[in-house]
Amino acid sequence: MHANDVEIVRVYTRRVKSPVSDQTFPSNKGLEVVVDLEAGGTKHNDEGSYSINLVVRDLCDNNCIVLTQTKAGNFGDETWSKLDLSLPFAMKPQGSKKENHIYEALACLTAGKKNPDVSFVRSNLFCITKP
Repeated sequence: MHANDVEIVRVYTRRVKSPVSDQTFPSNKGLEVVVDLEAGGTKHNDEGSYSINLVVRDLCDNNCIVLTQTKAGNFGDETWSKLDLSLPFAMKPQGSKKENHIYEALACLTAGKKNPDVSFVRSNLFCITKP
């Protein structure tokens, strides 16, 4: 990565506080969608603004947006204090009506106000299962 760049490296799902990714989750348990990000040294040191948006869609319900969250701040703040950042977003248990539904997470990073750097990444598909 270039010193003036910032980007989403990957988006993945995992069981709450697990160190490994997973793609199937029981309907009675929550999960985390993790966004891994990197900033080049120059970009990070300029203490400019950033915004991370996350949307999780239930592909079986088509129009249903399950989770929309935004985190914003400035490079060097307590959230993004180092060049790399792994940011978990909590997702509540989906319940038995969502069993066998397939989901997808989409993340967008916007850095800077004028001519912002923008990065988009999709997660692998994941599924809600019976407990």
